[in-house]
Amino acid sequence: MSNKMVSERERERLMVEEAEKLLLPCPFCSGNGQLRLSGSYDYELGSYSYYAECADCRVNYREKSQAPVEKAVAMWNKRSQNESKWQRTIAQESEGNFHEQN
Repeated sequence: MSNKMVSERERERLMVEEAEKLLLPCPFCSGNGQLRLSGSYDYELGSYSYYAECADCRVNYREKSQAPVEKAVAMWNKRSQNESKWQRTIAQESEGNFHEQN
């Protein structure tokens, strides 16, 4: 493995570590969010693609398309900020009254 590839991987790892510090708690269980690699290197994005997942309950948020670190963090945090909506959805789903809301 070349030194260039190692240094790129190390840079990516450090970027992910810093980005994980920005993740809000899970909207379901208040656990810590974490970033997960969702595939190999995406040449269109110019980076690896990621999704956010709760370290405790494993609920996750994945984009239909590839997401760079910044977008994965933004989408998770947007979801976490709407906690009351998600909690209502969980209650409705558990009661069998779930209808997809836009």
